[in-house]
Amino acid sequence: MGTRSTTKVFSEFGDGVLINLYGKWDGYASGHGRDLAKFLRGIKLVLGNTGEKNAANGMSCLAGQLIAHFKTGIGNYYIMPPFSDSETWSYTVYEKNGKIFMTVHYDEWKLFDGQPKNFRAKRIENRLTKRFEG
Repeated sequence: MGTRSTTKVFSEFGDGVLINLYGKWDGYASGHGRDLAKFLRGIKLVLGNTGEKNAANGMSCLAGQLIAHFKTGIGNYYIMPPFSDSETWSYTVYEKNGKIFMTVHYDEWKLFDGQPKNFRAKRIENRLTKRFEG
């Protein structure tokens, strides 16, 4: 059985979820979380088509790029309704002051909220282990 996750990308205009990407496998922080952070690290938010490499023209452009990056064939990733139930591992991607941020939740516990460049899967999974041990 796979470790399921959801990844929601929010509009920069405060009008809700643009996409909800459901993943059937490797949803934990050192799987999909690490892959998501690595993908997001390389992208700069811009206004318009500036011709820059590794740029997104806002969050809706970023959402499209995220789908294209992860959905490479049949299975594993699926687009779900924006507010369908979250899985044990859930990720959100949002814009703040022109920069990309992400959060990581395990059930109701927020384990990370920051820029993808600061994401450390091992640290996140260690925090989760300590919650279960303590």
